[in-house]
This record gives sequence, C-alpha cells and structure tokens, in this order.
Amino acid sequence: MSGGAPLPPSQMDLQKVVEVQFEMFKEKQIKDYAVCLVEHAKSYERGQPVRGGINDLRMGTTDFEFACETCHRKHPECPGHFGYIDLAEPVFNIGVFDIVLQVLKCVCKSCGALLMDTNDPQVHKKLQHLTGVNRLRQVVKMCGMKCRMSTDATTPEEAVVARGCGATQPRIGRYLGIYPTLIIKATLEEQDMVWHADTARQVLDRVSDEDARVMGFDALRCHPRDLVLTVLPVPPPQVRPAISFGSLKSDDELTHQIMSIVKRNNQLRKDKESDVQVAVDRSRALLQEHVAAYFNNASMYYKPTKVNDTKKLKSLTERLKGKYGRLRGNLMGKRVDFSARTVITGDPNIDVDEVGVPFS
Repeated sequence: MSGGAPLPPSQMDLQKVVEVQFEMFKEKQIKDYAVCLVEHAKSYERGQPVRGGINDLRMGTTDFEFACETCHRKHPECPGHFGYIDLAEPVFNIGVFDIVLQVLKCVCKSCGALLMDTNDPQVHKKLQHLTGVNRLRQVVKMCGMKCRMSTDATTPEEAVVARGCGATQPRIGRYLGIYPTLIIKATLEEQDMVWHADTARQVLDRVSDEDARVMGFDALRCHPRDLVLTVLPVPPPQVRPAISFGSLKSDDELTHQIMSIVKRNNQLRKDKESDVQVAVDRSRALLQEHVAAYFNNASMYYKPTKVNDTKKLKSLTERLKGKYGRLRGNLMGKRVDFSARTVITGDPNIDVDEVGVPFS
C-alpha cells in the first residue's frame, strides 16, 4: 500500500544529483518563496478561511470543500505553499544562538571589523586547514578586546583605506540562570548592558564578506547577518493538518503556536507605536520566547511551553529528530515481508569462529 497523495508528474528533465548544499533561509528567499503575508491570528471566520490568516487558501488547504488559490488544486493534489510573518523586530534563531555569540566576540561592535590582524602570516598558518565551526572557534581564541587600526598599504604613497576604528570592545556573554533566555550580556567597564536581537543584527550587518570568510562562513550562502531572523516562514496546512471529530475540528499544535507568534508580533508593533518602553520590553521577550519554542521546545534557554496542563508542545525540532521523528521514523523507516531481526552472539558451546542464531 502506497502512502501520500498522487502528484502530477514533473516536466523537468532527469538529472544526476552530484551534491547537496545547505544554506540559511535568507529574508529575500523566504519572501520570494512565500505566496502570502500572514498577519491575522485567525484561521476561520464564519466558516471561511481568513485571507491573510494562518490558514489562508493561498497556502493550500486540507479541507475537501475548498481549493488552493495558488495552484487551484484541491486536497490531496495540492502539496501546499509557504507563507511568511514579517516580524516587528529581529529575533534570535535558537538553533544558531551560540554561533551568533561567537561571531560577536570576533568583530568590532562599532565598525564590524575583525579583532585580529588578518595580514599576519601566523594567522593564515593556523587557519589554513580549518573550516566551518572549528575555524570560527580558532578565530575566537585569536581575537583581542580592542579594534586595531590596520591597513593593507605597504608604502605611505598607497591610498588604501584603513580598517578598524580603535574602539574598546565590551565583553560578550550570556546571562546565567535556570532558564537564561536568548539575551546577550555585553559588559564594558564593569557595566552590564542587555543586547537584544535588533542590536546584534546591526553589528552583524557591518561585517564584510571578506571577514565572514575568514571566520569560516560562505558569504554568498550564509552571511552572519542571516543568523538573526527578520521574517518567519509559515508552513502550509498540509504540514499541520487539523484533526476532525465529526463536524468539529481541532487545530494542530503548530497552528496554535503560529497563532500565538502572530498575536505577540502584532502586539509588539502596537507597543512600539505607543512608545511605552516597559510594554515594548515585555512584548519583545514574549515574541522571542514563542519563536524559540516554535523551533525547539526542549532547549535550556526557556521553560517548555505547554499545550495544556500535562502535554508539552511538540516543536519543529522534536518532530524531525529522534527514533520516532520524521527522518528516522518515516523517511528511513521500513517494514517488509519475509524478514526478521534477532541477536547473534558467541557462546562457550560453539567454536570461536561461529555465532549462534536463536531458533525463535
């Protein structure tokens, strides 16, 4: 028995896959890929999907009564299409928060230049065989606490723009606690400052492509600025189908979480217009917490979000990883006829070059 919906055959030519390259889903890519902006924390109104809501018909539908407004197919022929949420403020991606901290330790918070001399032959010698995260960790060890003025000029006559501003750097770290939250602690002259994602984004935006490559990034596929979220992709209803009980329907946990994110995002936008700092800080913290729980509800940064008194939210990460996740449990999981598995073992009663197989 085959599972899934029969999709129409593709018209593309068959090609051999040579390699698979992963990269961060950038803001422009998300907006180009999406079919609608999700801005209303509603799914249905008077029995109809709300336009601009979390079940907008442009993203597809799992309801046999309606047709998709993008591909004009009904369920189950429509595969679904992504939407997006335009965030009122940047938020941290909980999956790469540690990498953001390491990058901020490497660059000047004023001009974005690396806190090391990239022209030093010893630097190239130590980094030449390192890539990715290992390269970034080595750069963190080699960076200082002051942005040095440097230039590529070899003679005074050469007109080369100097890099670096000479500013003293704050010490970057995280707050300690049972649930430390996604907030950066910047300490300068024994004074602690709280940095949110918008401040981190401004610093990372100043990092040049050349310095990003020195830290181990491929600037075309993943610049450090792409590690901070400014828009959030919304999966189609096919990823989070509603459960039907006769004439009643119950939305999926992810749908409820997306609804909460839209509510907090709209509230933050209103609070910023009213210019009440206490309300802005509260709404910003709640938005960050809801987005973090949406990605990973089993992290050390936040107390797990609960759907009800006993059940925790099953986030995207928990749906993908583990023995019963989407990869190992579904894509790699197989059940076939005329096969079995058992334990084979050595035994004192058989030869050294033999193994025993149970009869049953």
